[in-house]
Amino acid sequence: MDALQLKVDSIRGEVGEISSALRAYLDHGIASGRKVQPPKTKAGRDLLQHLLGRLDQASTGLADVHNRVSHTSQSPPAIYGPGTPPSIHPVAGAQQIAAAATEPAGRPIAQTDSASREDPPSSVPAAADTEPEPEPSTHGPEAPSAAIASRVLAPQDAREIRLSNGSVYQAPLLSEHAAPLFDCTYQDIRVLNEELFELYSSHPVVRDRGYFKLQVRDLPPLNVQKVARPTKDHATSFTYKADHLGLVKVDTGKRFKFAPPNLPLPVSAKTDWSLQEQQYLWNSSAADPPKGTWPYIIGNPLFDDVELSPGEKLRRRGRTILEGINTQYVYFNLTGKTLTTMHREDAHVRSENLLRSGQHKFWCFVKPAHSRKLEERLAYEYPEMRRCSQAVRHLSRHIPPAKLDEWGIEYTLDYCVPGQAVVTEPGTYHQVLNLGPNYAIAINMEYNSSPDMPLDYRFCDKHCPDKFAMPIVLGGFELVKTADDTLHSHPELHTFLSRLLKMQAATFVGAATADSGDDSAEVSMNRLLQLLKWAETERHRLHDYLREGRCWRTICGGYDGLLCLLPPDLDCFDLALFKDDLAAFHSELNTEFVLRLCAVGSALQKSIWECLELPEFIWESTTTTWLPEDDIAPLLAPFRLLKSNFFDENSGFAWPRPPRWPWAWPVDPSVVMPGDRPCNFCTRKSCRCIEITVPQVPRISDDGSKGPGIRSLGTHRANEVLGELVGELVPLGARAGDWTMALRRPDLDDEAVAEIYPRRMGNWVRKVNHSANPSAAFRMMKISGRWRQMLVAIRDIGDGEEITAKYGKGFFKRQPYSVVEGLH
Repeated sequence: MDALQLKVDSIRGEVGEISSALRAYLDHGIASGRKVQPPKTKAGRDLLQHLLGRLDQASTGLADVHNRVSHTSQSPPAIYGPGTPPSIHPVAGAQQIAAAATEPAGRPIAQTDSASREDPPSSVPAAADTEPEPEPSTHGPEAPSAAIASRVLAPQDAREIRLSNGSVYQAPLLSEHAAPLFDCTYQDIRVLNEELFELYSSHPVVRDRGYFKLQVRDLPPLNVQKVARPTKDHATSFTYKADHLGLVKVDTGKRFKFAPPNLPLPVSAKTDWSLQEQQYLWNSSAADPPKGTWPYIIGNPLFDDVELSPGEKLRRRGRTILEGINTQYVYFNLTGKTLTTMHREDAHVRSENLLRSGQHKFWCFVKPAHSRKLEERLAYEYPEMRRCSQAVRHLSRHIPPAKLDEWGIEYTLDYCVPGQAVVTEPGTYHQVLNLGPNYAIAINMEYNSSPDMPLDYRFCDKHCPDKFAMPIVLGGFELVKTADDTLHSHPELHTFLSRLLKMQAATFVGAATADSGDDSAEVSMNRLLQLLKWAETERHRLHDYLREGRCWRTICGGYDGLLCLLPPDLDCFDLALFKDDLAAFHSELNTEFVLRLCAVGSALQKSIWECLELPEFIWESTTTTWLPEDDIAPLLAPFRLLKSNFFDENSGFAWPRPPRWPWAWPVDPSVVMPGDRPCNFCTRKSCRCIEITVPQVPRISDDGSKGPGIRSLGTHRANEVLGELVGELVPLGARAGDWTMALRRPDLDDEAVAEIYPRRMGNWVRKVNHSANPSAAFRMMKISGRWRQMLVAIRDIGDGEEITAKYGKGFFKRQPYSVVEGLH
């Protein structure tokens, strides 16, 4: 039986190679010493298409023979062929299942320091879908619906799955190195079966690896009558070039003469791929990326085929259809090897990618717990992208697994065959490798239990150097949907957002007119109609918007931020039409207090329009009820966000020398003195370990009972550094009765040499709540030439779990214990 199977595989390989050679000749000709042109007559092309069709039929028949031989064998292959539902595959024995359940998840070869694998950890410091159109985890866990919460699948669960409507599905096929392969029908993806998909998403291995696979039963056969030509909106080809780090830069290529492929495409001659074979494919493809321009079509469907559902929640988003988001895209690899960039979905939605025809599609998934590590490492290697919130995607880089190993980032390698689908979980970074022609369809998905927008998600802004990034002036036009959503629940907010949109639109068109005259104004009007997704018949409505926006701009005049302070029932036309009244109004505004209020409003408008993190102000850390105007004015100053402690010896404080201080004084009391090793994380004299070691801002929450608190974005292991408490460094006792934490130096027998005062300036760590059973603790550590008060996990912290620390009664000197706990 094994000899027969080897013979079948050998014949399939021959057929596949002949088919690939003929297809290359048909599409491009053959270069061997001299150029052999492809057939130019229709009869010649039709003959080759006919021969390719017969070869494809022969390859499909050989695949069926291979599957029949495999099913009669005592040892079924790890990955089953196309069109083979899990229901006919024997599930592995109990020992195999138990091994898969207990195997610690990690990347295939080298593990990080915290993983217990045979390979040694890397010594290199770690910094920081749909399938992508070649161009971070900062998302919290989604709470499953009540019907799913009590039915979470266990890793070792080998029983059949029964839904509330009585439908029965086969148990998942488990793998030692990959996510489970689940059972579903075409009807489940055509009309999203949320109960089934939520159940699959709840599987512990899926949550760890960030994706799962589906064997789709009852798929209609591929029956293509006519293939449309790609339009200007389709991406049609890409180029690849290795950069200085060994990553591959992916760029769009020139448009090519399109010849409809002969469907169905030939299947892969090889059926099974070991983990070592997959690693070799990925690393060798990055080391020697494809030369020249390779056709790869991405965009709207080119012919009628099966339908995928985005789920009702995503289908309802927006005023109109959102192409490639709540409608499906096709991914047509027409010739040889193609690569995609590492990325994750916009707004961290799920994605589904169904391979319909052709050769296997290989996937690389970064484990969600290591998303932040990937982002920080790329920010370290590409500092010009550090300020871009979508830097991983905008770098347009394909990252070989060998580089992920070097960086200590855990990942999963997997592949799918025709008839199988891949579903990525929210925020999972992934990339794709195609070895040959294949055709897939993909769509984004949302469950009804999915959040409307991940907390702390930021769209790309004007600091991004990527030439393809959206100009910031256009990003705020998403306010159309936001304003509509607030109409009934928050009418005052609806009024303000509508005014802001109209005023910014008027500013946009006015600037274009000033630069290039009336013609540019008309172009800007046309672009606004496209951005707002309004038909030409709505042009008169846009004119009304701009007219009202100009009125609000006139009312605000030179007082940027005034729009936030205007009452919602004010009619702009009544005030803007009378210049004398408007001049009198502006004269009344010219006071120090109003100017401070306008500065607050300006910061708020900027953060909304540019999709930035909302600013903080000093009043948010103070009880402000019934304060007189003179006392309120200083509190309107913005809270200063710091990356390190702020020290100013000329701040007006008297700085007495600490008793054990042997060096020159006054000086920054946190600095590591000459002769001492400056950092416990490395041996360099000057380093950036504080930037690499400390993660970005986690999610700041407010549950209404304890005030602001901190929740984890991603998972953290015991002894992992979470952040640094920073603020203004002040002398001991200078802020008695206020928020302070002592800065104690271990090299001076833990003597307190200063206090950290985070009320007027600081960072997110000051919002960590107290708990008698904390998840973290404050430890003094020496990093990058400074003694720092670091927040360190004292146990494993799950994604979305609140980060707490035990301060102890009176830890913040003279501050009530209830305030330390965050209680009001």
